[in-house]
Amino acid sequence: MNYKLLFFYQGSISELFLLLFAENLILAILAVLMGAMLLKTLGKKFEMPDKREQKYFGLTVIINTFVTYLGFLLWNYGLIHIHLTLDFSVLTDFIFTVLLMDLLVWLLHFILHKKPFFEKIHYVSHISKKINPASLFVIHPIECLMLGFLWLSVLLVFTLNIFSIILFLVFHVILGIIANLGTSIPSSGNHFLSVFISPAFRMEHCKRGSGNFGFYTKVWDNLFKTLSARRTNFAKDTL
Repeated sequence: MNYKLLFFYQGSISELFLLLFAENLILAILAVLMGAMLLKTLGKKFEMPDKREQKYFGLTVIINTFVTYLGFLLWNYGLIHIHLTLDFSVLTDFIFTVLLMDLLVWLLHFILHKKPFFEKIHYVSHISKKINPASLFVIHPIECLMLGFLWLSVLLVFTLNIFSIILFLVFHVILGIIANLGTSIPSSGNHFLSVFISPAFRMEHCKRGSGNFGFYTKVWDNLFKTLSARRTNFAKDTL
């Protein structure tokens, strides 16, 4: 049986899974390479993840493939609805998706820092001796599934513009790379950093082991009083 799950694709379901695996693997490697190049331009050295980190990196790619595959199946069976209009909804859907996903991930991240969940699941996100771009993909498989199901839940509930979805996924990777550079760059007067997370925001979270739970913005940390007062407030930050 053939599945027309992509506008340009028609093939078997097993072939589709392999295609999506290759896509997710290439994107993950490119993301790490982009991060390494950014570090090089800053005069910093990229440190290769150790074997344990590499294992979780590989597992994350496989799980991301499964989530992508499941998303295409749900779309194919009419459970996920998207529209392709090139209008103002591209921007509004994008902003809505960023804020909603940031809130959902903030809530999940907050819960995972509670003792039983941290010790069994979330500790993996804190095993890197030094934060680096590959750390974006060093996640416990259960947490990775949770994040994937949060994303699919949003797609199941809301009809979003396909262009805003693509924009959000690109934004997700780019901001994830920046946040996991593991080095601070003085950046006074940067309005971008007054709202969105930075390496300092991420490093402060890992150093303290709490606070700074947002994945994209500081909005919910500021609203729920979990924003670190040091270096990561709305008024002053470093990139």
